[in-house]
Amino acid sequence: MNQRTILLSILLIAILVTAGLNPVLGKQYSKRIVEVNALGLVYIYDEVPSTGGKTVIQFPKNLVKNLVNYASTDDPEPELEVGNRTFSIIIDSKPGQTVHLVTVFRGIVSWNPSQRNFELKVPLNPIISIKEKIPFSIEVKVPGNASSVSPAYLKQVSTGILSGSIDEMDLSKKDVEEVSVTFTSQTLRIIDITSTKLIAEPFERKMELDLKIQHLGGEDASRITLRLPINSYNIEARDHLGKISSSYDAETGQVRITFRQALKFGEGTYLSIRFKIPENSSIISFKDEIVTINPFLPLNTTSWSYEVQIILRGAEPESWTPEPDEFYRQYPDKSTIVYRFSHIDPINIGERAINIKYKPLFAVSTTLPYLAIIAIIGIVGSITAVYVKEIRIAPRREKRPIQRLLDEGGFLTPVYQGLTELITSGRIFERGYSRKNLLEIRSNARRHAEKLVKSARELLKTQPEISKELIDLENAVREFQKAVERAWDITYPYLSGSLSKKKLSERLDKYHDELKRSYNRVIDCLEAVRKRLE
Repeated sequence: MNQRTILLSILLIAILVTAGLNPVLGKQYSKRIVEVNALGLVYIYDEVPSTGGKTVIQFPKNLVKNLVNYASTDDPEPELEVGNRTFSIIIDSKPGQTVHLVTVFRGIVSWNPSQRNFELKVPLNPIISIKEKIPFSIEVKVPGNASSVSPAYLKQVSTGILSGSIDEMDLSKKDVEEVSVTFTSQTLRIIDITSTKLIAEPFERKMELDLKIQHLGGEDASRITLRLPINSYNIEARDHLGKISSSYDAETGQVRITFRQALKFGEGTYLSIRFKIPENSSIISFKDEIVTINPFLPLNTTSWSYEVQIILRGAEPESWTPEPDEFYRQYPDKSTIVYRFSHIDPINIGERAINIKYKPLFAVSTTLPYLAIIAIIGIVGSITAVYVKEIRIAPRREKRPIQRLLDEGGFLTPVYQGLTELITSGRIFERGYSRKNLLEIRSNARRHAEKLVKSARELLKTQPEISKELIDLENAVREFQKAVERAWDITYPYLSGSLSKKKLSERLDKYHDELKRSYNRVIDCLEAVRKRLE
């Protein structure tokens, strides 16, 4: 059973245990449970009778923009289709069974700052292709007190819980009645995570979690509670100004962080939490020189972007699953592997496990460069001490903008040569070797291209008369960067086994000429800038 199935099963059990809705035994029925969590996500749980080999559950089309994710315990991979009036989730099913679906929405709870209340709007029932009318029941759970409810037959049975039922309901109608609940809450804060960065050092079991969050609804927030791995330690919370107050419960894994100042509606902030995790934590695990990192969400909400940086010290990565977005080495014994995911939510986070096979490096070899540097410093220091009276230290000179520009241009040459050597030597067909080197070359090209463009723009401020040459240079650099990145796009199908060696060789023959042209254009543009400034 995979992590997604386990998570969904736990979610369904939690909803059913708290629902208190009993179906009509021996008869077809449908029920819907709507629950608003403490951060504004809305979970909709549907139980409907199967309509055959495929059960189609429909929602009004206007909600597709708010859809975060969906899952079913009956089908590991339900399908999504968008039509003219509705969008559908299609689930493999068997006749006579009850089908279960959980959908997650965001942005359907709104905050009224003048009235200081929330409003939930959600479809009353699922739309299914069933001819006869069947019993239908609904329960809505909000974290507060309801002041206005529609339709009228929804009754508040306890604080924040409303329920209602209809003995016979036609669920095939496309025009669905809307449930509207206005409520107040002292606990609900609609918090949006705009970006997450997780930095993991697996051998040291160190982690850093950087969050950018925004307050989209509710009263001012003076603190926030995040979930970390249980029994974490050495916890430190910071914002953009420095360390801030935090308290951690090792048994639950919850860390309560107090903001430097209360976060108001519409405001955003940055948080960084550094911590170490225990040996038995499943967030980082080792087996047969393979390290597995399981990213996690510290809040039960979504993150628009999620970056994972894995830093290996004293080890060389040999292979990985999935393919990273970036890989670069930092001499002598440090490698960084970067993954970027978009739209992470409580359901799909369980599918983002990262596996890296590595080869340990010898400790002696990694310390030799440092010993050599120390020895050189010692020798230079002793010579300086002898002649200190005769030496006058010259002031450090800042490099001229043109020199910085030419230096950065020079750094693109090893990128070009490295990629050319990889292709012409035939080592690009060695999958393990090629994969690592292509990612490293791509990262180097991106880094030096950005620096060169920055230097060109700085030079333009002082030398506007060569604007044409500098613009041509920037365009040439961007073209070269894209050409380098295309090497990965061309080679990846071969690395994944979907392209033959012969086909890749044919593509690389054409590509090599393209790469050479783009590199020569950069050199010509650099030379044109240099000549204009002579």
